[in-house]
Amino acid sequence: MFSRLSRTLGICDGEWDRLVSMSTLVFLLLVGWAFGRSSRDAIFIKEAGPDHLPYVYIIGSLIVMASAPFYSMVVGRIARHRFMIGQLIGSAILLVAMRMAISLDLSAMPYLLFSITDIVIIVLFYMHFWTFANDVFDPREGKRLFPLIGGAGLAGSILGGLTVKPIVHIIGTANLLLVWAALLLIAIPTVIFANRAVSAVGVASTATEPMEEESALSGIFKTMSSVWEVPLIRILTYMAVPMWLAIGIVDYLFFSAMNEVFHDQDQLTGFLGLFSSVSSIASLILQLFVTGWLLKKLGVGSSVLIHPVSFSFGAIALTIRNLLPAVGVPAFWSFRSLSAVFAKFSDNAPYYSVGESSTQLLFNALSEEKRGQGRAFISGTVEPVVTVLAGLVLLLFIALEMPLWMISLVTVGLAVAWILAASRIKGLYLQALVKNLSSRDANLSGDSLVALGSFKGPEVAPMLFEAVTSPDENVAMFALELLQNSNDKELIGRIHLQLPEARPQAKIAILNIMEEYDIQQGTDVVAPLLDTEDVGVCSAAIRVLGRLNPDKYAAKIMPFLNAADMELRAQSVIALRRCKPASDGYERASTSLERTIEASDPDTREEAAYLVGEMREGQYMERLFEFLRDDSESVQRRAIEALVKIADPRCVHELIPLMRVDALAQDVMDAVIVMTDKSLEPLHRTLQALVDDDRQQHGDPGIVEYMNRIIFCLGEIGRPESTDFLTELFEPAPKAVHPAIIDAMVLIKLTQAKSSETSSEPDALASSQMMHHVSNLLNHHRSSIQQEEGRIRSIRGIDRERATFLLIDALRQSSDYHEVRGLKCLQILNEPGMIRAAGSNLRRSEPRSKAEAIEVLSESGQDGRHFARILETKYFPEPKSIEDPETTEVLKQSIGPEEEVWLRACSIYAAGELQAKDISEELKALVEDPDPYINRHAQLALVKLDVAAMDEEFRNEVEKMGQDMERILFLKSVPLFAEMDGDAIQWVNNIVTESVYAKDETVFEEDAPGDAFYLIRRGSVRVVKGKENPVVISIREERDYIGEMAILDDEPRSATVEAQEDTAMLVIKRDDFHRLVVTHPTVVFSLFKCLSRRLRETNDQLLETRQ
Repeated sequence: MFSRLSRTLGICDGEWDRLVSMSTLVFLLLVGWAFGRSSRDAIFIKEAGPDHLPYVYIIGSLIVMASAPFYSMVVGRIARHRFMIGQLIGSAILLVAMRMAISLDLSAMPYLLFSITDIVIIVLFYMHFWTFANDVFDPREGKRLFPLIGGAGLAGSILGGLTVKPIVHIIGTANLLLVWAALLLIAIPTVIFANRAVSAVGVASTATEPMEEESALSGIFKTMSSVWEVPLIRILTYMAVPMWLAIGIVDYLFFSAMNEVFHDQDQLTGFLGLFSSVSSIASLILQLFVTGWLLKKLGVGSSVLIHPVSFSFGAIALTIRNLLPAVGVPAFWSFRSLSAVFAKFSDNAPYYSVGESSTQLLFNALSEEKRGQGRAFISGTVEPVVTVLAGLVLLLFIALEMPLWMISLVTVGLAVAWILAASRIKGLYLQALVKNLSSRDANLSGDSLVALGSFKGPEVAPMLFEAVTSPDENVAMFALELLQNSNDKELIGRIHLQLPEARPQAKIAILNIMEEYDIQQGTDVVAPLLDTEDVGVCSAAIRVLGRLNPDKYAAKIMPFLNAADMELRAQSVIALRRCKPASDGYERASTSLERTIEASDPDTREEAAYLVGEMREGQYMERLFEFLRDDSESVQRRAIEALVKIADPRCVHELIPLMRVDALAQDVMDAVIVMTDKSLEPLHRTLQALVDDDRQQHGDPGIVEYMNRIIFCLGEIGRPESTDFLTELFEPAPKAVHPAIIDAMVLIKLTQAKSSETSSEPDALASSQMMHHVSNLLNHHRSSIQQEEGRIRSIRGIDRERATFLLIDALRQSSDYHEVRGLKCLQILNEPGMIRAAGSNLRRSEPRSKAEAIEVLSESGQDGRHFARILETKYFPEPKSIEDPETTEVLKQSIGPEEEVWLRACSIYAAGELQAKDISEELKALVEDPDPYINRHAQLALVKLDVAAMDEEFRNEVEKMGQDMERILFLKSVPLFAEMDGDAIQWVNNIVTESVYAKDETVFEEDAPGDAFYLIRRGSVRVVKGKENPVVISIREERDYIGEMAILDDEPRSATVEAQEDTAMLVIKRDDFHRLVVTHPTVVFSLFKCLSRRLRETNDQLLETRQ
């Protein structure tokens, strides 16, 4: 039960103690604040009167502005947990002192009370609690757990507000301060416990170096100047002025009204606590059920208007209230009282839900730096300054004895100004999003693109139209794409007007739009583009003129029939062939076409294939079939592309056999998939014939791969009729193609589910016979995972990590393979989208994501529950079970003939390293194994066990195999290759060569051609920059690599590398490295991580140098 709760909430081992401590702490703090705020406000209203509220507005704002620098100065000198304990004790003492001072009836007491409680809550909670929390949890933990801690705080706020009234009736308003003080003291053990929990996981509370005052002050002014240059922040500032003025005035009017209604201080305290709690509950409901819907329906820019519009209704209600004559003492349920409550509620509820959410989302349109600076500027400078201004304005109104109805009317005017300012935000928000499209920050540009794509209003299209001419081509291209999606036909019809100022890529995109929308009136703007030197733009212009008005521009197009560029020649032929048949342009283009088609040289044949495809004329089909059999791969590929464009059913029969050619297989598969229904029957017939033939050929690997490719095409085409065909084929087909059949069935199911409004039932796309096959496969994969994980647990108990590393890695690879295959089976048996999402979460590193995925699988039927149970033992293992096999048994099982060759080899290697003489007889039998890779490894293991002497005939081969395993062991220990399976790592081992360099010997020099990638196996090297005044910029040690930059970007070496000591390195040549990157993309991600780390190191070094 406890483990299920942990997985559901995403709480990992070692986090519960800290989470409970911090949640209890924030709960107690906010329960106390609910008591203290209600008590403070009631005492102030009754003792000082509402007319003195402006003074505390000013005092409170000054406290906010003064607290931040004071806090920054102190917090860096004291450990965070000690500072928190000191604050709790000091705050409790201050509150007790304030309670005692109330009895003295001091005139300044309400002001002191207001000020001290503000200091307590601002410094204790808003500033230091979350700073302390960031010490208790690392950033990844905080991302998961802070919402839970915030939920505990919200619960405390609501519970505190609800219990104020009954408690105040028992002990009185003033004594609530003592309750608050007691809660602060009770919270001290939670801080101690949290700090101990932090120490237990190896993280200590820290104190940071205080910032120098001069730099902090100059930084503040620099930040203010920087953010003021941002239009969006300026308009948010303009909006904040009427907003906080209006809120301050409404607070004053609200407290004045409540002072009329509640003559008893305790009653006022109870009401304020209840009102705070009800407002919090309403905000929570709005946030959970309304805010998301409004943001999706209206967008962020328009949702900002919700709060001021709601507020304006409250202000109008207040104005009507104050215009009506007061008759006696108003009851709480009277219009006068309820209108004041409504006015305050119309501010609180939307502010803490849609208002705050939409305002904060606006900052996402800014860069990360400006985002933080902007928030700090608005909340830390503008808000308190305007609140001071509100206090001064109210003092002026009171001094002038302005009637309440007039003050209310001013509030309505401020609400209108607030609405007007908010209405301008959407346009500036859109401008910021458009500008962000060119950001180098991929997250910022991507988020902006998504946000812009969600806008449906007419205001976004003109901005996109102007952005088409942006000097940044990324912005222009995104703007064109979104403009097309906007379906603004009037602007799209004028898109040709942007051609002269657009960048080349944008010009091509505009020309494509003109062709698609048949914009005839823009051809005169297109014609001058024929003179451009940009081949892409010129080619697109020829195509558009040929499509829209070929006869008018034939004379300008004809010179391109003799152009040097193939694309220009082809487009001119196609354009002129659209002229009138008797025209000169048509005749010259036809002559050029015939000459090209009959040519014999490869380059011209390639052009001919391209031309035929672009014209989509079936009369040249036979010539294209000849091109398919051409000796040149480039001609073959052009012919394949052309046949796809013509889409004649006859071409499928010619294309399918080419899937057997590895170099062309992907092109052919893409072509066959594009032709969908035309390909289906030929693919079925070919696959059936292959399965029938395979019964005699007994699983020829070439035939199996050919079948896998055909099955893949059937899956991608996604027609339900392939389901029955594959079901019938499943049993007679070789087992090697069963995974491909399962994958194809999943793809077909997903395709059919997307084509209908609701997903199909599992048996709607797979017969009971197929479901039976899939269930059996799922059981096989489940038992395989269980078996492999049991073996891993047994092997991990051995204190010989180096000896068992490759075996554990091979077992893990096998377990992961069966996991992936099992998830594929579940996609057929259940709703595929849900299973795919769970599979994606399983591949993430965070335990919470894995736990969520397992939870999803456990709710996907009986098969899913059984599979989830196995995955739970895999990712959240218990200690070694008595049912797990012993080490000897694991080795015997893993060398069995039914296992993969790589797993068998790793097991044999481990047996030799572990001196497992108990399996000597099994190893002797393996010496006769028909696979040389296995029998040589067995010989090597027997030599290590001193059971048999080396066979002299195979000595060199066996010794080399031992060296290879040692090298593979090293390669697998390098992050770059850690995720590779057995076949891939053996391929890497085969392409590497080893080079040895003496101390101070040069590996390669700066500016030399980059022809290889180096991995340091032993020793170290220094990286030196500069020839005349060389500087050592870094030292690279064992398992690090060098030389990757030059072979990635084909530029000369960026630095010289010299051996720091005698060093051995593994070398991968450029061409082999390129093949490695293409065939194993995970290497690229590992490489990028390394480059990113090195860039950070370089930045740190530069900073140290400057300092």
